[in-house]
Amino acid sequence: MSYEFYLDIYFLENLVINDTVLRMIAILEKKNCPRIRRFLTAAGGSLVLCLGMMLGMYRVRVLTAIVCMAVETLMTTAAFSWSGWKTFMYRAVIFRLLSLLAEGSWQILRDYFHMPFPYSMAAGILLPFFTLIKIRKREEKEQLLYPVTLRFHGKEKKVQALWDSGNQLTQPVTGRPVHILELEALIPLLTVQENRELQTMMELQTVEQPSGIFSLVPYQSIGKKYGLLPVLQLDEIQVETEKEIISTPNVLVAVSRQRFSQNGSWQMILHQSLRQINR
Repeated sequence: MSYEFYLDIYFLENLVINDTVLRMIAILEKKNCPRIRRFLTAAGGSLVLCLGMMLGMYRVRVLTAIVCMAVETLMTTAAFSWSGWKTFMYRAVIFRLLSLLAEGSWQILRDYFHMPFPYSMAAGILLPFFTLIKIRKREEKEQLLYPVTLRFHGKEKKVQALWDSGNQLTQPVTGRPVHILELEALIPLLTVQENRELQTMMELQTVEQPSGIFSLVPYQSIGKKYGLLPVLQLDEIQVETEKEIISTPNVLVAVSRQRFSQNGSWQMILHQSLRQINR
C-alpha cells in the first residue's frame, strides 16, 4: 500500500498550527511576541519538519515524536525570551497540548463531519484559538483595574492600574510599599534631564550629577532571581474605586521598561496594600 504525500500541504498545515499555537502561548502568558518573529519561527519549525519527512523520519514513530517535540521546544525558545528552565519546560508541554487540541479539532471536523480540507483546517485550528481569547477577555474583565492619576512637580498623568496581590515590593530600609509603573507612562511627568538620568540608571550606569530624586530597589520575579529598578517618589496618586477616590501623598513607584499589558489596557501595578486601604 502506498500513499501520496504533498509536501506543500504538509508545510502549510504545520505553519498555520505553529503560528496559532505560538499566538495562544502569548495570550496565556500575556507576552508580546512580534508578528514577524512569530511567523518566521513558525515557518522555520515547519521547514525542519518537512526536511525530517523527506529524510524518512515518519518510518519510526518514536523518532517522529522526538523530533516534533524538539522542534516545538526550539520554537518556543526562538519566539519568546529566555525565562529559565522551568518556564522553558512549561512552554514545551503547553505547545504539545495546544497542538494536539488544534490538530484533533481539525481532524474530527474532516473525518467525522466530512468538511472540506480548507474549511476543516481553518475551523479546527481557529476554534480553540478564539475560545482561548474569549476566556482571556473574561479574566481581564474580572481583574481589579483602577483609573489612577499620577502627580509630580505640578504635572498630571492618568493611567489604568492593576491591583495585584503578588506585588509585595517594598523599599528595603523603610519598608514602604512600592508600586510599579511602565517607563512610557512616567516620561511625560519628567523633564528632559530627569528622563536622561532615569535612562542612565536603568542601564545600571553611574550618573555624573545625580538629581537625588531617583534611587534603586531590588526585586525578584518569575524567571529572574534578582534585579534592580529605579524608584521615584511621586507627589501624589489618586486611585478611583467604585466607592471612593483614594488619595495617597508621597508614593514610591518603581519604573520598568516591560510592557505589562499586551494590548496596552493598563500601565501600572498597584501594591497589594491597596486592598487594605480600600477596606
